[in-house]
Amino acid sequence: MRLFSLVLYLLLLPSILFCQPGSDDEIEAAADSLVSDFDDILFDSTTIARGLPLAGDESAPLIQRRPSGWAPELPVFGFRRRDLLGLQDTPPYFIGYDRADGLFLGLGGNSPATLFREHRLQGYFGFGYSFGSHYWQVYGGLNRDFLTTERPLRIGVEGHILTDTHDAWKMDRNENSLFALLAGIDTRDYFQRRGFSVSIQQFLGPRMALKGEYRYDNYSNSQREAGWSLFGPEQPFSEVPQIRKGLMSSFVANLLVDYIALRSWDQAQAGLEAQAEFGSMGDDDFAQYIADARLKITLLDEWLWLAAHGRIGATIGETPPQKLFTLGGFGTLPGFPQNIYGGNRLLLLQTDLLLSPFPELGLRVILENNFGYTGMADSSAGPLDGFGGDLTAFNYSIGAYLGTAAGRFRIGFAFRTDIFADPVFVIRLGQPF
Repeated sequence: MRLFSLVLYLLLLPSILFCQPGSDDEIEAAADSLVSDFDDILFDSTTIARGLPLAGDESAPLIQRRPSGWAPELPVFGFRRRDLLGLQDTPPYFIGYDRADGLFLGLGGNSPATLFREHRLQGYFGFGYSFGSHYWQVYGGLNRDFLTTERPLRIGVEGHILTDTHDAWKMDRNENSLFALLAGIDTRDYFQRRGFSVSIQQFLGPRMALKGEYRYDNYSNSQREAGWSLFGPEQPFSEVPQIRKGLMSSFVANLLVDYIALRSWDQAQAGLEAQAEFGSMGDDDFAQYIADARLKITLLDEWLWLAAHGRIGATIGETPPQKLFTLGGFGTLPGFPQNIYGGNRLLLLQTDLLLSPFPELGLRVILENNFGYTGMADSSAGPLDGFGGDLTAFNYSIGAYLGTAAGRFRIGFAFRTDIFADPVFVIRLGQPF
């Protein structure tokens, strides 16, 4: 059934992206009708396009097959949870392509939803082989819920040997693999991570949670292993930046407020995730602070929508390179070269204005404005110190696109504004934020 669902989804994908008039709106309307009775259920998967296949018993109500609180780690068709911080990659599964691993083939899966329904247990496991870096990757984890189902206490453990990135928030794994394969564009920097983590998460309500996590990892460098793409230059990929190798242990505190899952733009979507990590490598201590906020709202029914994304980050102490920030290119400032700027301070504000001049066509004109800043402050400076003091320290990228109703697909041009340069041709196959 899962294989059949995947094949059918791939066959339907062009019609979803390049929809007939109003089809994106119909999908959003179908999602609205499915979630109207379950608006306060966090991390459920009741949002799914009408007519597309579902796993499990087709005769059972969807809310019974996807119980409230079920949160699979590996992507599930129809499941729409967003990792706002995106500081760890989605575990590898099935197939991927990037400059650090080349071609990756693997198998992975989540434990059945019935296991969670009956025993409040969730698990995942997978493995695969990277043909460029020539090593096996493996990962797995288990979560157990306690206390009430409305406000559970979730305890989890996981182990991993994998290639990871702190740039997953810029572009998801599947879209990045497609761009790397077709055009030689890779939006991420990479490293290898081997270790484990233990976490405890308390849901304060259906859409709010506090989490504490202990991480213990051995970091090592990745290097460029891929040198080929279908339409890119002869060597399309740059070298992978080097990191600080060795053992890192850290404690992470996380706050999540999610009014994005199971909500449409008509209801307004808003989300906030903030995290503080306190770690050490050898004799060096560091702290990293990051907050990410998002908003999507209808300004004029059927005519005008606004999406906004803000991100702020700071690291203090003897910060290893893998904990620093980068800006530029796809996912941040599309008019600039990829990851051209870096530092231990980050500010980013992105806005999309979506206009529908011809509502009957189901398309959008998307006007994009992105402001970003990175800088290097003294290691002893406080987390709120060291940000740009004037507007000239910010970089500004604008863009104009034609896209689908929710901006999941867009095509157009982005421009940097600090110097005169050729516009950057941009295609996106997923919502930037």
